[in-house]
Amino acid sequence: MSNDNRMYVMGGTADTPPAFDFNFFDATALAWSGQFFATGAVPESRFQHTAVLIGDCIYIYGGRYDSTTYAHMYCFNIQ
Repeated sequence: MSNDNRMYVMGGTADTPPAFDFNFFDATALAWSGQFFATGAVPESRFQHTAVLIGDCIYIYGGRYDSTTYAHMYCFNIQ
């Protein structure tokens, strides 16, 4: 997802449990510029979720972790 010359990357998993963090790449500086930290109701770590950027909000829906399937919607304001 991109906005304001930034590409946002959320979460990830490999041989470890899924992470739930936000990082962003600054396309103007061509560098990873930082990490977001959520406040309020923070969702559980997950994978196989859907995320879309609309305006200043990244909406996240669904996903899985182990045998749990999630059906919640979250909105992260990136401003």
